[in-house]
Amino acid sequence: MPLHRLLENSAFEPEHIEIMAAAFRDLCRELELVEGDPLREVIARQVIEFARRGERDPVTLKQRVMQAIKAWPLDRQ
Repeated sequence: MPLHRLLENSAFEPEHIEIMAAAFRDLCRELELVEGDPLREVIARQVIEFARRGERDPVTLKQRVMQAIKAWPLDRQ
């Protein structure tokens, strides 16, 4: 799982990691991202970034990540 790999040696408390993991799982499920999809790592990094900024509520964490990815430009080449 990209999230746990990215959190190795992190300063997050176990309960915060569980919140991030739950948000990550829910986001991947909602976005239909299967294991091995490169977007899973992007989502994991976004979850971690918002958690680093202090977000601890799993619902709000998910909402913030969804808002962030909706703002990404689409490559239409």
